[in-house]
Amino acid sequence: MHKIITCILFSITLSLSAQTYSLTVNNGYGSGSYAAGDTVHVYCNAYDTLTVFSHWSGDTAFLQYADEWHTWLVMPEQNIAVTANFQSFYIPLNYDLIQGRDNLKPVYYAFPPDMKGVVYLLHGTGGSARGWLSLENRKLVNDLLYNGYGVLITEAEESTLNQDLNSDGKLRWQTNPVDTLTNVDYVNIKILTDTFINRGSFTAQTKRFSVGMSNGGSYAISLATIYQFTAGVSYCAQGNGPIFDVTNTPIQFCMQQNDNNENVGPVGNANALVNSNTLINRGICSRYYSNPQNPLYPERFARIAGITLQKSQQIFADLQTNGCLLPNNFMKFAGDSVAAIVLANPGNWPSLQGLTGAQLADIINQINCCFTAHQFFSDYNKRTIEFLNYQCSIPNTINENTIQEKSCLFPNPVNGIVYANCYAGKLTIEVLNNSGQKVLSSLGFPINVSTLPQGLYFVRIFTDKGVSHQKIVVQ
Repeated sequence: MHKIITCILFSITLSLSAQTYSLTVNNGYGSGSYAAGDTVHVYCNAYDTLTVFSHWSGDTAFLQYADEWHTWLVMPEQNIAVTANFQSFYIPLNYDLIQGRDNLKPVYYAFPPDMKGVVYLLHGTGGSARGWLSLENRKLVNDLLYNGYGVLITEAEESTLNQDLNSDGKLRWQTNPVDTLTNVDYVNIKILTDTFINRGSFTAQTKRFSVGMSNGGSYAISLATIYQFTAGVSYCAQGNGPIFDVTNTPIQFCMQQNDNNENVGPVGNANALVNSNTLINRGICSRYYSNPQNPLYPERFARIAGITLQKSQQIFADLQTNGCLLPNNFMKFAGDSVAAIVLANPGNWPSLQGLTGAQLADIINQINCCFTAHQFFSDYNKRTIEFLNYQCSIPNTINENTIQEKSCLFPNPVNGIVYANCYAGKLTIEVLNNSGQKVLSSLGFPINVSTLPQGLYFVRIFTDKGVSHQKIVVQ
């Protein structure tokens, strides 16, 4: 009898553990059956430069970020569905050659009417102004324009001249010395700014921001500091440590989990977090994000101009055949290692035949984005725009004094779905725990809090008119 009972219990346990729930992703990828507790990455369909990704709708309370084109969730004990939404949008970039201190500087720019501010976009080592027209970078350019920001893109003096002026072996921005008299890169930014002010494109009072990748990220921090910009954002760069003891400029860090650059890597990621905390401890606004490695999906390469869904699936199949993917479709290697494998046996890669050099480069970049190597990525575009919009005007830790007296969230207390009867229009909602950590996000009501532990939570609601705060108790 004991053996029979044991077998029955074992059978029940297997049955329960095998239970799965369906995730349906409309206009995107990630659909399937998953066990509760599985981490699932979700992506929208590929879209061109005439379109921007808007938001996810549906069961968005389960998404880590309901406004990013790539996000993820922990699968709940229920079936859920989400839908990717897009907006048609296009503002062309203008191109000009503008006299800098010593040389003509290539400049791409666009200034929409009633813009919130101007964002200076800064390339990494070996890059140029034109690099911001490439796939991942251009997504941020378009998102900035769509959200009411002007963009001003130029390049380091060394890149313009193709000459290593300071003999450090690299073509890049000179972050030091941090002064506006002798450092040509800082002087050029001032000259270009004055040129556009004189043209009437914006005024001396227009808010300014800097966003940079790698060496451009370090330069963005120094540039924002020396010219007292409203905020700066650094991708894949920790910045120069001493500057965080003196700067009063809000800084956001967007780092890659598996950064493989010799000047960044795990140590640089850790230093970026230290620098962010240094600012916070000094009372200066800062945010730190680390982009987690994400699986490659077969349609990923359709993001590249001229590559069809079928071609993308063929490239994916070749990566599998040549041992570049783990069983869960995570990349085994960064892009440079994959490139070496291709060069060693090009006949093993029929999907790559006939592609242009630019397309091949974009394939490597997309692999790096998934592996989270040292590569600019568009996965946190909305986090960057949120930082430009608000910095830390909304506190990390919310207390009773910040809560509006009148609450329109119901039911409250709650153990499932939260509704609201006093908000309309476009909303962004964040649910924070008692320590001020974000635990859920959504782009509208209702929101599902059934996965949260019991306790007090704060809800901040971003509307067209501003930000309000509410509180809920989860039972």
